[in-house]
Amino acid sequence: SPRGDMFTAENIKALHTMRDFMDTMRASGIDTGGPPAYSQADRKTFASQFDRIIAKFPKAV
Repeated sequence: SPRGDMFTAENIKALHTMRDFMDTMRASGIDTGGPPAYSQADRKTFASQFDRIIAKFPKAV
């Protein structure tokens, strides 16, 4: 995700369930407040995860 959270086979169903639940809440008129502002820590976590993923791929020649 943009915040550096990894989507995996183990967590994707729970993430979809929460997304659908929050959508239902918003559709019923409940103000859910939205996510917190994107922070420097979020950027750092994303960059770290991105580097970790890129390192798994073989280097191009």
